[in-house]
Amino acid sequence: MSSEERMKQYFEKTLYENNVEQRDRINGMMKSRIESHSFENQTVTFRFPLMPWQANRAGFLQGGLVAVAFDITVSALARFYTDSQYIPTLSLDISYLKPIPLEEDLLVTAKVVSLGKRVSHYGLEGRSSKTGKQVASGTAVYLKADSTIKSSEKPNTGTLRQILNDSDRL
Repeated sequence: MSSEERMKQYFEKTLYENNVEQRDRINGMMKSRIESHSFENQTVTFRFPLMPWQANRAGFLQGGLVAVAFDITVSALARFYTDSQYIPTLSLDISYLKPIPLEEDLLVTAKVVSLGKRVSHYGLEGRSSKTGKQVASGTAVYLKADSTIKSSEKPNTGTLRQILNDSDRL
C-alpha cells in the first residue's frame, strides 16, 4: 500500500470515529469530511459544513468552532505523522481574518512545519469554500505522549501531568 493510500485510510478511519462513534460529542457534531491530503507535502484539508447551531449572535460561524475545526484537522495530521494515538495539544493559536457566513463550508488545511522526537509544530489555514478567501490562520504545537501508553488506555490527569512534567526535562 502506498503512503498516500495509507494516509487516506487513516483519515477515513479518524473521521468515522469522529462522525459516527462520537456523533453526540463536538467532534461528531462538526461532521467533517476529507477534502484533500498529500503525503509528500505533509498536508490534509478537512471540509466542515456550517450549520445554524454554530452561529454567533451576528449570524456568522462562532469563533470557538473555528478552533474546534482547526484542532480536529491538525490533531489528525499530528497523530498520523507521529504515529501516536494520544497527542495532547500544547498550544493552538488562531488569528481570525474574516467572518464566515453559514452559507459556506469551512476548509481547514493543516501542514507539518517540524517533527521532533516529542514535540511537533503545524501551520493552519481556514478558507471559505465559496470564495476561496482565507478567513483564519494559525499554528499548533503537539506533544507526542509516552509510547508506553496503550491506545486503549485513556490517560488520567496524573498520567498527563507526569508526561508534561517529563517533557520539560528534554
